Amino acid sequence: MLEVEQIKDSLEKARIINFANFSDLTLDKSAVLLLKNLFLNPDCVSLSDLGQFAKKAKVKLKEVAREIITAAPQTIAKFSQRRGLTDLTASDILECFSLDHLTDIKNNKIAEFFSPGYAIGHSLLFGQIKDIRNTDNQKIATIVSNYGKKEIIFKNVLVPANLNVKKGSQVSYHFGVVVSICQLDDILTNNLKLKQAADENFNEWLSAYHTEKVIIDYYQERVFQQKVFEKIITGPVKKDYYKKQKISEKKKEKIMNNLRKIKDNNKVIYSH
Repeated sequence: MLEVEQIKDSLEKARIINFANFSDLTLDKSAVLLLKNLFLNPDCVSLSDLGQFAKKAKVKLKEVAREIITAAPQTIAKFSQRRGLTDLTASDILECFSLDHLTDIKNNKIAEFFSPGYAIGHSLLFGQIKDIRNTDNQKIATIVSNYGKKEIIFKNVLVPANLNVKKGSQVSYHFGVVVSICQLDDILTNNLKLKQAADENFNEWLSAYHTEKVIIDYYQERVFQQKVFEKIITGPVKKDYYKKQKISEKKKEKIMNNLRKIKDNNKVIYSH
């Protein structure tokens, strides 16, 4: 049985070997807080609350990465190499996961293995909060996005407690969780959204829907083949979640798959 520290050491070693810049990369506080929200969904797995690293103005990615057993650190490292970046901000992380991650989803064949709706729902996108309600002391939103001729409505999206949003707020969101507050007419956000709208893979998934209105509901188990909404509201968002965390056999399988992907760098598929 793999011990927790052995798991962390193995992942760190593989990441450093395969990415020459890995040990040099840093995240500022804004980047850490964005990552914290990215890891509130059931497909991104960390061993502790990533928010703990936001106490510093700047932290090494490899310190944060020791708590992450899935592939987000590799995605960030690959993005950093391509862009020639060392010190990363929230804007960099947003760009990384809004664009590079579309390719990840395509490479992982999520649309083929699951559904086009899963692929769309797993993308980091931009939109406006149409409605918001309180359920069990948690804010749950409905978000509307417009991409080309398609209006995409995302239902049952969690709003993390660290984000002060209301009806009409413009946000980025990913797999059932609001990630950050943004302005859709901001130069960076607008450019990212335009590139997403032009992305061949993204348009292929949208084309599976033959209506102008597409509804992605995270409560619908049949679309995602898992209870996404239930896992989110009972997951890391709960204060005592990490105290009860154990390395299950399923998580060990994810870890070993991740290690194999890192070591076989020519065939590596980057995701969370």
